[in-house]
Amino acid sequence: MTDTPTHSTPQGGLTAARYLLLLADLLAQRGVDTEAMLQQAGLSAQTPEKNSGWVTPAQLQAFLLAATAQSGITHLGMLLGRHLNFSGHGSIGYAGLTAQNADAAIRYATDVFPLVTSLMRLELRQRDGLMSVEVHPQVTLADETEMFLVETLISSIDLMGTFMWAQYQPAFKVDLAFAEADAIREQLGPSISRLRFEQPMHAIHVPIELLSIPFPLADSQAHLQARERCERELALLQRQQSFAARLLERMQHQEDSFPAIETLAEELHVTPRTIHRRLQAEGTGFRALANEARMARAKQMMLREQCSITETAHRLGYQDSANFTRAFRRHTGVSPREFLKQAREKNDGS
Repeated sequence: MTDTPTHSTPQGGLTAARYLLLLADLLAQRGVDTEAMLQQAGLSAQTPEKNSGWVTPAQLQAFLLAATAQSGITHLGMLLGRHLNFSGHGSIGYAGLTAQNADAAIRYATDVFPLVTSLMRLELRQRDGLMSVEVHPQVTLADETEMFLVETLISSIDLMGTFMWAQYQPAFKVDLAFAEADAIREQLGPSISRLRFEQPMHAIHVPIELLSIPFPLADSQAHLQARERCERELALLQRQQSFAARLLERMQHQEDSFPAIETLAEELHVTPRTIHRRLQAEGTGFRALANEARMARAKQMMLREQCSITETAHRLGYQDSANFTRAFRRHTGVSPREFLKQAREKNDGS
């Protein structure tokens, strides 16, 4: 594969607006004027019925910057997560609460996680007596957005795990790709037995022996009803996302190589020409989307998987590292080596 020219592409992914509304309410209880930050996200406290179900990455980032500036709180995800029990997650939370056990709850939550956010993807692995829930950003996120989403997730799991398994003294292990942050460590509860920073990726590790313990509120009928609501909400979410965003999300599910347009067309029951036409109508193209997905994967491989530039280029299908370096520079404005240097300097200074 040779390097190809790139174009500006829309970054896909939506996040449920209910999380921003709950955070705004928590800040309002602390005396913070939240009207301006809600407006930044296109939301309204006065007319909540006008609030959309989801917000874009730009809206989420604008909200977080405004909320941090006005509240002085730098780890907003920790604050929100401590107030997110099962019901706080809507239909996906009720599906988890009424599931037979943690194994069923976690596996279903992984499948429908776009109802929380499409900016992150969960992937499950079992090894060394643990079920590992790996958290993979789907697009290149602003630092504030990524930290907020990951903090909210681990803090909420800490809360829900303590509620469901308190008598079993759960011992979750958490890995974060962030630099060491005392504020995160200090705000997690006793269910987190180990917290490590500067790891290759974000992950929550759950002891396998906890997975089969029956949930006290397990209810097959209620669980089925919750799943039906989730499916309806997923269908609505897919209609609200642009075609380009949905295609980009699908492409980013690949580990290394990326599906050909013919493969995607077959999955979508359309022709490659239809894909080209619909993307053109949204101001982008298939080559640009493929490059966006490839560069996001390249950053993840170099930063979190500690792959060398040469290995990254090879795994992504480039003929050599020089082709990869040229493509990366065109997309980001810096070479892979400069990108890694800037990332290290940022971590050292944080």
